[in-house]
Amino acid sequence: MEKNLLCGSEAFFFLFFLFSPCLSFALFDFEGPVFDSKTYILVKEDSLGHDYTATYEYLDLEVGKFFSKYLSAHTGGWVRHCFSSPDEEEKSELELTYAYVKYAQKGFYLDVGRQLLFETLYTDYLDGLHALWEITSFNGISLYYGLPVQDEDDEITGSFLGGRLYQRISNNAELGFSYLSERAEESDIEKIGADLWLKPIDFLEFSGETIFQKDWVDQAYYLRLFPYEGVTFSTFFHHEKYTDFFSSTFSRDNDEKENMENMDRLGGSIEYAAGPFSCLFNISSFEAKKDEMEKGVYYGLELTSSLPHGFSIGGNLYRMDGNSKDLKYTESMLFAQKKIKKVMLSCDTHYFFYDEAIGERDFALICNGNISYCWGNSFSAEVNLEYLKDHTFDESTVLLFKLNYKSE
Repeated sequence: MEKNLLCGSEAFFFLFFLFSPCLSFALFDFEGPVFDSKTYILVKEDSLGHDYTATYEYLDLEVGKFFSKYLSAHTGGWVRHCFSSPDEEEKSELELTYAYVKYAQKGFYLDVGRQLLFETLYTDYLDGLHALWEITSFNGISLYYGLPVQDEDDEITGSFLGGRLYQRISNNAELGFSYLSERAEESDIEKIGADLWLKPIDFLEFSGETIFQKDWVDQAYYLRLFPYEGVTFSTFFHHEKYTDFFSSTFSRDNDEKENMENMDRLGGSIEYAAGPFSCLFNISSFEAKKDEMEKGVYYGLELTSSLPHGFSIGGNLYRMDGNSKDLKYTESMLFAQKKIKKVMLSCDTHYFFYDEAIGERDFALICNGNISYCWGNSFSAEVNLEYLKDHTFDESTVLLFKLNYKSE
């Protein structure tokens, strides 16, 4: 989901969170600020000879003891300036990603402001509040209310109200029940969900969740076994059945996927790790009913190994066998990495070969080269060069410079 551009009241809150540490420092013995700055310079040339040059700055700021020992402030945003572009887009863009105040005391947590939620029925940005009360070490409840973060052009208005109640049984199980209500001018939607985590014995772990809505059900289950040291067996099953899966009041994807009716995915993996060597075999199948049935099987092997003198190498080989030419291809990847004191050198190549040509090409190629340098835990610099040539006639070269500074 796209986020709002920074303007109006959002600019006020961004500046408030940015400069309030100075006020807090003058009045209180605050902790921090701790900030993380990431600077990117991007230079790109496509197959038509068009150049694109831009710089990005991402800043995250955290202040402890924010006017109180129980309060902390968290904010983050980014700014972009485009020096050259073939598209008629804004030269500069500014966005407030998140800005909230956290209250934490004796198992009670309250976040107020723009924040990213990770709840069973809602995982997205929200302008509002989120509360978690750990009643005991074995049970608790969370509640959240607010407005969805949308584009400036969005005319849809509405709100979310939801929560989750959970109960733990020792350290071996957790059961949760969730509820979400979406209220808007044109329609109201309600969802309920249940989730379960079990680890009855040391070598077995199960998790799953089921979400219900009118004319829609989403079920996902995962099972992992650890029979021997270094060996892990995993399997999953995911089932979706719906009349209109993307029926969220605030979704803008309805026209693209409204014909989907159901989808099933089943898969598993076997992983073995011993010292510097690891091996992973994956296999999964899917079946999706849209206007036409789409189904296929995806399987492959991954190998990685750490060698003496700071070398690491690895690769994978995967195969997709489906019932359309877009779903019949083989892909492979090779990588190598070398660490020399504080310098890290790496390169990788991804290759896709299609059974039948799509357009005029039956392959795609992605090559990456990377060099990075770290000064302690606070500063790092990185240069990345990528070459892309895909089956849709796109061909581009991208040069990316990265600078990262994090206060300690």
